[in-house]
Amino acid sequence: MKKKILFIYPELMFGGSTTSLISLLKSIDYNQYEVDIVLYRNKGEYFGDLPIQVNILPEVSIFTNTFYSRCRKIWSFIVSGIFLKAIFAELFYKKKLGFNHQIMSQFHSNHSRKIKKNYNIAIGYLEMWADYYTLEKVSAHKKVIWIHIDYLITGLIPSLDYKSFQKADKIVCVSESCLLNFNKAFPNLSHKVVVFENILSSDYVKKRATDAIDFNSNLEDYNGIKLVTVCRLTIHTKGIDRSIAAAKKLKEEGYNFRWFIIGDGEDYTLLEDMIKKENLKDTLFLLGEKKNPYPLIQKCDVYVMASRREGKPMAVTEAQMLGLPIIVTNYASAIEQVKNDVDGIIVANNDEGIYEGIKKVLDCPQLIDKYKKNLTKRKLGNEAEIEKFYSIID
Repeated sequence: MKKKILFIYPELMFGGSTTSLISLLKSIDYNQYEVDIVLYRNKGEYFGDLPIQVNILPEVSIFTNTFYSRCRKIWSFIVSGIFLKAIFAELFYKKKLGFNHQIMSQFHSNHSRKIKKNYNIAIGYLEMWADYYTLEKVSAHKKVIWIHIDYLITGLIPSLDYKSFQKADKIVCVSESCLLNFNKAFPNLSHKVVVFENILSSDYVKKRATDAIDFNSNLEDYNGIKLVTVCRLTIHTKGIDRSIAAAKKLKEEGYNFRWFIIGDGEDYTLLEDMIKKENLKDTLFLLGEKKNPYPLIQKCDVYVMASRREGKPMAVTEAQMLGLPIIVTNYASAIEQVKNDVDGIIVANNDEGIYEGIKKVLDCPQLIDKYKKNLTKRKLGNEAEIEKFYSIID
């Protein structure tokens, strides 16, 4: 008899964790497992990419965008006491006014529909709502939760998660560095924690890179060095403001290059204004969110990630699969992805480091060829890791 697995995820939005989830679902042996997925909302750019073998359950959000539903949500938020708890937690732990994200995610979990079906394995595939919902609302013999971030440096508060995390049978981190820091935050749970790298197929990425570029990229008519970044446009994590600062300094020094940034997010308009203010509209291009960025990535020369913090970003590995050397800040798992000055450059996690890393390849373009040659010697796909996944859930 097939084992029944339930995956829990908020929505199939643009991002590395979604790509990882889709890749994992495409790798599962459906002769052995019956797979359902439940989302907070049944939407997102990748909603249509789920394998046909996966059964999509009705979304569990009880709130809609109607005026009545929004009023109901606000009323529930106030009378449940979460309103005060979320404000107090943010003031007490972070010394700032606002609503704590962990408390808010717990509120949305508590106000999501419960699934009546029983499962052999339930998998919360993303921190916060998906993990809380898995541990508190799902009936399953075994519960596994995923942590895609470096818990210690993201500002999450361990005491707000400890009670829920105790209910997990396994806790999965996506890199060794993330595991080490998670264990520092939760030493009493270290016996439950394992590492499982995001599944990513090199063949899948390369195949999608053969599609035509279906948007105006300002790329085809340019023969100089082309930098590219794919990320969510959030300044406090992805550091696109630092990219702008580096680009400004390099342009003022007379360097000629173009930098393409693919993605969307809450800081898009702010970053657009910054680019205009610094007279970089002919150098740094915000292209918006693209479901398939691979064709453009493949036509560029160097992938740059200026993040202030990361877990283990799939975008870096995807760019490497397409033959691009990487310039990354020294986030926790950087040394697990990039061999410094062999197939890329790891720079100091500050504005000057990003500037120096890019300047290095602009001054010596031969380095790009060297890094690309060394990349061809690496095995970057990890589809065989699916066997480790089975050992985690069984």
